Amino acid sequence: QGSETIPEVVRKHHLDMMLEVLGCNLNLLDPNATEMGFIRFLDAYGFQYKEARQRLMPTPESYGKILFTSARKKSATILTKDGHDWLYSFGNVLKVLESCSKIYQDGEEITLTPELRGKLEADITTANRRALRTLGVARKILAPGEGGADHLETIKEEVYKIEEGGLTFFGYLGLRDQLRDRV
Repeated sequence: QGSETIPEVVRKHHLDMMLEVLGCNLNLLDPNATEMGFIRFLDAYGFQYKEARQRLMPTPESYGKILFTSARKKSATILTKDGHDWLYSFGNVLKVLESCSKIYQDGEEITLTPELRGKLEADITTANRRALRTLGVARKILAPGEGGADHLETIKEEVYKIEEGGLTFFGYLGLRDQLRDRV
């Protein structure tokens, strides 16, 4: 929508929140090619993801991880920020979007209506047709005990109760794979 009407500080805050979710979900120790692309993006943008991780995930005991698998097509990190437990989700944009009931727009969280969802899915389809791999970013505040005492109660194989719904969609990023030699 008309980004020229959105104050610059709101747009920067929105992007910084998106990048924080992304940065907290990347595997920095042994990144795959996709993660390397996003690490280069974060570096080029100048987002201090290492500092954000140190602040939000100072020790392995201070956060939880739900790892990416080919069945799940997304990952998630559970961490504490501003006195609340948060779920930060990142992965295949349609898989992430399935769990979202809100969207962050113009500085506020609003209901993700069927009309907004349809427009977003059409935009994602267009990006995919342009050979972009689209990866979505969402988050939510967890209620105390939501998804079990440690937030990792499963509802079925590879699906965690806390991911079932209630997330706020922040946007998606498109990544273009480089063609390999001889392709």
